[in-house]
Amino acid sequence: MDAKSESDGRRFVDRPPVLTTERLSLESLTEDLAEEMAPLLADARLHEFVGGEPLSLPALRARYRRLASGHSPDGGERWLNWVVRRRDDGRAVGTVQATVTAEGDGKVVAWVAWVVGVPSQGQGFASEAATALVRWLAAIGADVVAAIAPGHVASESVARRAGLSVTGDHVDGERVWRLVAAAVAPTPKEPRRRAAHEDGTGPATTCLADGPAGRAGPADGPSERPAAVRWTPDQGR
Repeated sequence: MDAKSESDGRRFVDRPPVLTTERLSLESLTEDLAEEMAPLLADARLHEFVGGEPLSLPALRARYRRLASGHSPDGGERWLNWVVRRRDDGRAVGTVQATVTAEGDGKVVAWVAWVVGVPSQGQGFASEAATALVRWLAAIGADVVAAIAPGHVASESVARRAGLSVTGDHVDGERVWRLVAAAVAPTPKEPRRRAAHEDGTGPATTCLADGPAGRAGPADGPSERPAAVRWTPDQGR
């Protein structure tokens, strides 16, 4: 990353802001949340489309420690990860993530992903959270993209609701989806930093949650790369 790109990416270095929607609160992921999240991400169905298997508590804690650093070892990627909680009772339902890079021309690209635990799927949480994330990234000038496995209908549904459209590009066999600026409704004016989004049903993976954003993992289901679409470039792996 050259000097200009580094400068353009500065706004992603700090801890991710808290984003809120009508029903959800997206809070920065930290290592100490591993114990709470492990049971939620332990369902093998969350890996149906992205492969792999649930991590043990020690492994998840180590992963969260890496992700909490906020950047890749070489500093070329910014890792932004959030735990998604219900605002009514504070219960965690999943995670969202974004892996951000700044290209030589100053263009900032954010690969996103989401994951919602099986018990909380089918309630629109993935879409609501993903929409909030996408709106925030778009507001700061990022080109938002996600990679979703073919046939992952739930994740595709989440992506569409968040304003993404499928392209003809592919990454590791997954279809690339990209934000269509006109599809993103203005973020409601509030005296706080928030975001919103809705969801798809069934284990889907969407990028953004435990790993470099860039692919979509289980939509409403965990995936170490974002759910519903897969996690973006293996954040923290």
